[in-house]
Amino acid sequence: MASQDGQVRFYEQLFESVSDAIFVYDPENGVVVTANPAAAEITGYPVETLEGRSVAQFSAGTPAEVEQAALRIIETASAGAQEFEWPIERADGELRTTEVSLQRTTLGGDDRALAIMRDVTEREQARNEANEQRQVLSLLTEVNPAVLWLFSPDWDECLFINDAYEELFGRSTTAIKSNSMDFMEAVHPEDRETVQTAMEQLSNGSRVELEYRVNESEAYSRWVWTEGLPIFNETGELQSVVGFNRDITDMKRLETELIGQRDELAALTDNAPIILFELDDEGTFLQSRGRGLDDLQIDPNQFIGESIFEVYGDYEVITDACRQALNGEAVRRTVDFEGFVFDAWYQPTYDETGAVDGVLGVAVTVTDRARLEADLMANNRALQDLHTRAARSDLTLSERIETMLDIGRERLDLPYGFLTRIDDGTQHIVESVGSHDELQAGASAPLSQAYCRRTIDTEGLLGVQDAVADGWEGDPAYERFNLNCYIGGKLQVDGELYGTVCFADSVARDRSFSEFERSLVELLVQWLGYELQRDQRESRLRELNDELETVLDTSPVAIVQLDEEATILQWNQCAAELFNIPAAGAVGSHIHTIPKEQRPEFQTLLGRVMDGEVIRDYETTQRGADGSQRVLSLNLESTVDDDGDPTGAIVAVTDITSRKRRHQRTDALRAATQDLVGADEQETVGKIALRTARDALEFPICAVWLYDETADVLSPVAQSEAAVELVGDAPTIDRGEGLFWRAFLTGQTVVVNDVQSEDGIFNPETDIGSEIIVPMGDHGVLAVASAGTQSFGTEDSNILETLAGSLTAALNSVADKERLRQRDRELQRQNEQLDEFADVIAHDLRGPLTAARGFFEIALETSDPDHFKRVEEAHARMELLIDDLLTMARQGRSIGDRMPVDLVALARRIWADVHDEATLKITEPLPDLTGDVARLEEVFSNLFRNAVDHVGPNVTVRVGPLDDGGFYVEDDGPGIPVEKRDHIFDYGYTTNLRGTGIGLAVVEEIIIAHGWTISVTDGSDGGARFEIST
Repeated sequence: MASQDGQVRFYEQLFESVSDAIFVYDPENGVVVTANPAAAEITGYPVETLEGRSVAQFSAGTPAEVEQAALRIIETASAGAQEFEWPIERADGELRTTEVSLQRTTLGGDDRALAIMRDVTEREQARNEANEQRQVLSLLTEVNPAVLWLFSPDWDECLFINDAYEELFGRSTTAIKSNSMDFMEAVHPEDRETVQTAMEQLSNGSRVELEYRVNESEAYSRWVWTEGLPIFNETGELQSVVGFNRDITDMKRLETELIGQRDELAALTDNAPIILFELDDEGTFLQSRGRGLDDLQIDPNQFIGESIFEVYGDYEVITDACRQALNGEAVRRTVDFEGFVFDAWYQPTYDETGAVDGVLGVAVTVTDRARLEADLMANNRALQDLHTRAARSDLTLSERIETMLDIGRERLDLPYGFLTRIDDGTQHIVESVGSHDELQAGASAPLSQAYCRRTIDTEGLLGVQDAVADGWEGDPAYERFNLNCYIGGKLQVDGELYGTVCFADSVARDRSFSEFERSLVELLVQWLGYELQRDQRESRLRELNDELETVLDTSPVAIVQLDEEATILQWNQCAAELFNIPAAGAVGSHIHTIPKEQRPEFQTLLGRVMDGEVIRDYETTQRGADGSQRVLSLNLESTVDDDGDPTGAIVAVTDITSRKRRHQRTDALRAATQDLVGADEQETVGKIALRTARDALEFPICAVWLYDETADVLSPVAQSEAAVELVGDAPTIDRGEGLFWRAFLTGQTVVVNDVQSEDGIFNPETDIGSEIIVPMGDHGVLAVASAGTQSFGTEDSNILETLAGSLTAALNSVADKERLRQRDRELQRQNEQLDEFADVIAHDLRGPLTAARGFFEIALETSDPDHFKRVEEAHARMELLIDDLLTMARQGRSIGDRMPVDLVALARRIWADVHDEATLKITEPLPDLTGDVARLEEVFSNLFRNAVDHVGPNVTVRVGPLDDGGFYVEDDGPGIPVEKRDHIFDYGYTTNLRGTGIGLAVVEEIIIAHGWTISVTDGSDGGARFEIST
């Protein structure tokens, strides 16, 4: 019995002293029967409080989860022993995680459930953090196709490696985890020593970067680029080494191929009879080559590094063209230089942002004949497109950077992430995530006001947990950006400082950055540096490839390289277009573009070249695929090997058919110009135009229309027989109808390649397929046509515009002659009027002058004031007469510039000077007219004065519109008798003793000068009504 009591005491002491919490439950209801002190400690409730309580009262979670806790107690009767984790809520509200062991037992004869509970909160937190770290590494692996790895400092253990390792290295991740040095079996034997050295450097705490060959199963054909980074703990001890491997096999292969292509194309262009040159964005020579330099006795490297604006500063045509190209415009110029004439093309090139970063130029020597033709057509030819070389990147890199910044800020729990570029003392935001106003892509700030200035001066990362606590308050960067928490590292590309990668928050952090967080930022900095470096490297390779391809593809000359057997080795784009054979169908085949009957001729030429002769400007003819005859100019020169022995030939072919045709057309235009010099009539000019267009310029379907100003129509004056045959007699075309009026009114040439698809044509049923309509100034139009569509090109419209210029000049001359004849007739009429006018003036001035002299003599004798008054009135009449005479003499029928006239405002303005008792009534609206305002004021002034003078101060004058668009002025006086109306506009005619007889004559002159007419009739109230028809 004593032994049993001792055993009971032992269990009671054990129950009280163990560190694990022990709860005894009633399995029927889940109520605590008793608990030990450790249970009180873990829950925060005293033992006496726990006893009698349900487990639900200190369980955490939703009501359903709390209910589940009680059910587990009850289920122990049937389910047996259980182990599980359970969250609890202490009495102070703190949440803890526990591990519970629950089993059924009998205590003191009673059925009980015994629960042993252990606090595992810290263990769970550590496990969650480890899982989170693995998730971040997994996420990094998903967005990054590289091999990511983590080793112990001594390389004895592989702590982490992703699945990309197996595909790149050809070995399993299982093998490397069991044997950390297994990867060395995949390294090329010649590269293993290099890899071993890099591993030693990493173990010594140094960052490494190297390239080597891997994958034994693929004969070590894979190239990888590796970058490794040592990871230190907070005490500065090396904790691990981390890094990644990138597959650069394709890049290596591409680099080798491009270098080979560059050398091959360089040899080709050096033997072509052209000059190629490249300038940077300031006009500095980067390179020049081509056999054309030999003609100028210029060494290819002579001007490298010098500015084109200094070397050729005296040649404005060159410097102006370069400036235009640097402004983004493709330019073609003909350059006369040192006795040579070149056709030169200047093509702007662009960087990845779309900004002009230089100029690529091609210059081709032309013959004296080509020089003359180029000068003639320089202002009319369209600029040639040399296949713009674009160097723009897509959004892939930007999207990947944003993804990595998002990963960083989410893991660091910081809202802002950004990548910067530091340039010339300025911080530029390249990419960013987050909503900080100052930290958006494209923003910039002085480096002196940025956190990055300290970041780039810090070895490793710069971490700021609390900016104020760390002494940043008052710093320019803190004042500008207000970042209280910050971590960032400097970004290097090709060993040079590029910028920084940073994460930040406006709120201070409540904890320092953990070692993992620092390692993550280091990895991001490392990866982004590689991506930028790779992007720059690929961009340079693309630029090299584009440059080499553009050399041939942008050449305006067909360039063909042959071997000694006349097999085609190179065939550029211009050759493909000229001979209508793509490069794929030409390269590797025998020279089959030459007709059989001409092959002996070409073989002879090739033999001469292989013997060392250089052949220049050899002309030959060839029939094109469309059956037309083409004239070709050939330049041939041999290619040689390292020993100087000929290996083949370079053939530069230029189609000069158009040049020949232009020359013939130019001669025809010159002859037509001579014929036009003696033309005196419009019809003669029309016939010369028709003959020239039809016969000399080879436009069989053509016609000429001249403008009839009186009828306001375009009237045909000449038409070719082929035109009559196709469409019948040419019609008269009313204003605004069809394309002819469009060309005539706009003064612009109208080119229609498909008449039926054009809106607003004159005759929708026409058989004409295409046509060109060229205006001849304000005289008419010249038109040529074809039954087919797409029949005319730019050269056709240019030559017709040149002819139209000569025709316009001839028609101007005819018009000038006609105007001189009209002027002679007008002068004769004016002389006759002047004689008549002189008679009137002599009579009108003699009357008041005689009266003044007589009354003055009487006044001197009698001193009677009435006689002096009569003298004054006579003088006033002479003054009025003289003023009207001066007005008429100085201006007559001349008018100044026309402008819109507000007739209502003009009439009211003139009426303001009329007698106060008179009345003006205006019927609105008056028509909208254009005219000489000052002269129209004279019209209204004379008409108003005429009404007052003839009717009296109480006259009522009305102004209103006419139905035909003109206007009238009428009074309510007695009117003008019908028999006198034919003379009222004659000089000196008046029915008022005080009138001069000149006012209405001046009115008529002004109205006629405007091209209008004036007539007199009865007014609505019986007075005089003057109607002005416009």
